[in-house]
Parts: sequence; C-alpha cells; structure tokens
Amino acid sequence: MGKPINFKRAPAWHAIRCNRNPSMNTDLLIVDDDVAVCDSLKVVLELNDYDVHTCRDARRAIAIIGATPVSLAIIDSNMPNVSGARATELIRELSSEILIIGISAEANREEEMRSAGANAFLAKPLDMDRLNQTIDHLLEGDVVA
Repeated sequence: MGKPINFKRAPAWHAIRCNRNPSMNTDLLIVDDDVAVCDSLKVVLELNDYDVHTCRDARRAIAIIGATPVSLAIIDSNMPNVSGARATELIRELSSEILIIGISAEANREEEMRSAGANAFLAKPLDMDRLNQTIDHLLEGDVVA
C-alpha cells in the first residue's frame, strides 16, 4: 500500500483551480493498482474541481477512455499484468490527444514512460503542488520537462 497523501494544502489548491477555464474538459483518469493512491488522488483532485475516474488496470482504463472524454491520465508504471508503459502505449493508440503523466516509486522508470508516450513523469511519493502544476501546465498546452 502507498503512503497516504497529506491533504493540508488542498484548500489552497482549490482556490487556484477555481480560476481555470470552465469550458475546458476536466475529466481525469487515475490508473494505479494501489487503491489508497487512487482514492487519495481522487479526493485531492476533486477538491480542484476535476471530474476524476479511477481504475486499477489497463483494461479498465481503456474502457473508461472509450466511454468518457478524458483529458488527462495519471498512470503508475508498476502494475500487474500490463505495465504502465504498455497502458500508455495502448492509450496512445486510441488517442494522441490525451495527456499522460507517468508516476512511479522508481525514478528510473521515467525514460520507459516517456518513450511509451507520457507527456510528463513524477516520482512517488507525489509532491501534490508539483502534480497540480504539472496538470495545469499540460492542460494549458505547455511542454513539461
């Protein structure tokens, strides 16, 4: 199980998120086999006015993307059965427009995730300010190094 996320800063993020373009699609997808990570990220991102979907595997992620206009997916690199890199490749086959942030407790997974098509990568434990900034930059069309 992953470490729980500290929610102390969520109200400040909420104030920032309220300024986003309301016409922008804000459906996000979190793909992580760790339920605690999915649930924690969902709570924090919903405080930021995103519509958040979660799932624990690539097959379910593909189904959600097929039924929902997802703008951005946050995908863990280490999942059973289908890796995060393979899930990223499968999503890229469906749409080149979905933004993808790869996440992993193993920082050495960045190259693998980016090669598969991730737009950005963040190491766990996640810095929620950095995640929020990365989401903002990607949704605004900025390139994230």
